[in-house]
Amino acid sequence: MDNQRMILGDEVGRMVCLRGKENPRVELDIALGDAPIRCAACEPNSSRLAIGDGNGQVFLIEPDAVPIRPVGFAAHWSGVSALAWTACGHLVSAGLDQTVRYWSVDDSNLPPQMVLKLALRGNVRRLFPDLYHNAEDSTHDLLMFREGSFALERLELPWRINDRIGSA
Repeated sequence: MDNQRMILGDEVGRMVCLRGKENPRVELDIALGDAPIRCAACEPNSSRLAIGDGNGQVFLIEPDAVPIRPVGFAAHWSGVSALAWTACGHLVSAGLDQTVRYWSVDDSNLPPQMVLKLALRGNVRRLFPDLYHNAEDSTHDLLMFREGSFALERLELPWRINDRIGSA
């Protein structure tokens, strides 16, 4: 079965998830409030979705759950501009508040816990976690494409996030 997903969002908070490449079918059609949908990310090796809106909210959705219950939380004080999942299951969000935040998502039914906040100069438009290397070593290297930039920037954390969580 073809499991490719496409996520479409509109300016009034409606999100549609299509599944399949050749003959896409609607997997999910849900209203998530009244703010515009700005970004989305599918967790690798899972059905879990993260959806970011123009008000700084992120919604976690498990499309295979019955009933479907989106879990929303305030991720940024302004719009969410990019989302990505790391290889070990952390959610990374970038906001128009010029921060990148890492979230520990232990349970799709509960709001995640922020484990790291990084202030940046400029807004991030795309996030690309290093899924290959981070699967073996969760230092969470991250590639970013910033607004007004023509280059990818690498953000390297010199320590493991999981070690920091344990020591907090």
